[in-house]
Amino acid sequence: MKFVYVDETGDQAQSDIFVLAAVEIDAIRLNKYSRIFSEMIDDVFAKHPGKPQDLKTRRFHRGAGGWNKISGEDRKAFMHAVVDEIATSSKVYASAMSFGKFKATDHKAFGYPDVSHSYWIANAMFVLSHVQREHCDDPKNKGNCVIVVDDNKVEHANMAELIFQPDPWFDDLAFKAAFLKAKRRPKNWETRRFDQIVNTPFAIKSEHASTILVADLVAFVLRRYIELKADDEAFKGEKDFFEALFAKLKPVIKPHKNLQKKTQAYGYYQSLQPDGWDFAL
Repeated sequence: MKFVYVDETGDQAQSDIFVLAAVEIDAIRLNKYSRIFSEMIDDVFAKHPGKPQDLKTRRFHRGAGGWNKISGEDRKAFMHAVVDEIATSSKVYASAMSFGKFKATDHKAFGYPDVSHSYWIANAMFVLSHVQREHCDDPKNKGNCVIVVDDNKVEHANMAELIFQPDPWFDDLAFKAAFLKAKRRPKNWETRRFDQIVNTPFAIKSEHASTILVADLVAFVLRRYIELKADDEAFKGEKDFFEALFAKLKPVIKPHKNLQKKTQAYGYYQSLQPDGWDFAL
């Protein structure tokens, strides 16, 4: 069994870019790394003059509020240390999207099946399709993936329905081309779409799981890495800092490769990705 912790970063008032990240940890490693992440986060929370319950990586990075009591060097060291542990323990799946492109897109023209037109759901289903695709023919598969998301009651319910009854529109993202050939499909496979994912995701408060806070940190690192390709630095050396973090994460980010380009799903997600995203379709 594998656990996939999902969190996001993005605010249209702050940036055009939304990133959703999923951190996958094998159940055998989960207790060890949950403890490691919890100890790291508890140590940095103890330096805050208040009683923070959530990391909120953007505020942490900028030293907003009580985080300004921790030196910039210590905050950078913490982020490097967490990323080092992620690179050792996990797989990372990610989706990046432009709010502006999402708003301007004619979703019906691509046949996109989610009638709610939620950017959160669009990113989540892209990521979960790749989780499914990664494991559907894994010879060392150790069991299905349990999805754990930050507490978001509306989107959690919508995602649960789409996992339970995924639309065929996602097939080209969720299965490899050889599988989609009729002669390679198992009997009655249509009733088992997303069969690598437990069909009831869990929603928990972020402060209840260090791995949710870690997913938030990953999402923010990827978002800021993209932003700094076009934006000015908030402080000298910020671009180099995020490029170094990204270089550590890149080997464990699952690339979105070998997809069928002449499909509605491919065209849809390609049209939404922000400029500068290294894992562009």
